[in-house]
Amino acid sequence: MLILRGGDKLSGDPIAMNGDTIDWKSARLDEINFPIGSAAAITRNGSAIPDLDQPRTDDVVRLSNGDVAHGVVTQVAPEGVTIQTADATPTLPWDSVAAVLFSTSPVDSAADRRAFRVLFAGDESVAVPAVAITGNELTLFLDAKNTRKVDLATVTGIEQLNGPVSWLTARKPSENIYKPFFSENFPTRFDRTVADGKPIREKYPAFHHGIGCHSYSKLTYDLSGQWAGFATQFAIDSDSPLADVTVRIDLDDKPVFEQKNVKAGPIYLLKLIPLGNAKTISLEVDYGENYATDDRFVWLDPALIRTLPSPATQP
Repeated sequence: MLILRGGDKLSGDPIAMNGDTIDWKSARLDEINFPIGSAAAITRNGSAIPDLDQPRTDDVVRLSNGDVAHGVVTQVAPEGVTIQTADATPTLPWDSVAAVLFSTSPVDSAADRRAFRVLFAGDESVAVPAVAITGNELTLFLDAKNTRKVDLATVTGIEQLNGPVSWLTARKPSENIYKPFFSENFPTRFDRTVADGKPIREKYPAFHHGIGCHSYSKLTYDLSGQWAGFATQFAIDSDSPLADVTVRIDLDDKPVFEQKNVKAGPIYLLKLIPLGNAKTISLEVDYGENYATDDRFVWLDPALIRTLPSPATQP
């Protein structure tokens, strides 16, 4: 399974790394290539990777026997993955590899790029610049010259990206802070719950996206000036009566929203926040009355809104 930074996944087999691209033989889309900076991981069994969302300064190959190699991946091919380490440059066969984790790209290639995410069964998806439906066939436009056609019956959904809304889960935060109170370890996860790593849509079927985190966490996103508002809902992702957090939204490090004593049970709706000329927006989950006890938390459908709704008129 090839996992991309925007959350897309495609099953298949690696062909090669050529320059700045990774060539992939997709079971659905035949041969297709992606910028290496857009690749987050390759996993052999498609299972969730606990620290997939954490920044990395080097590439990591995890072996099935528990060993780990750090370095620079120089090739992925049908016979295996080649990684240059401090001591050697081995090619590790795929039957010995559990996962390949690529270093974090400094560029947010998805920011403000309009696209369409095509979803397939089996939690597979791919984002493309344009799509078209003709009869029972869906055409995916990869670029100006390359297209792929699939049977519309194999498609479970089509989602517009960076159209009227932009999900924060598709954008790279400029700051990702997590400060455990004691020895707990719950780093932020995107489109997954923080404790068990379940997909947001599996645990919260009424929502498309979400960010799982734990007190204390702070996520900051740069704003490009194209967005007029911010909307989200949020909840404690726990049944514990001890969970208690303070939720805060900052624009340019100045609080514009705060709610104390957020408890388990309800899903809280945040009123739409106008962004004005703000350069950054920060989402904070702070310690509450019971320190950090069971403070598992989820931002639900956090989204930048391109146009504010018109004010209601009085009759």
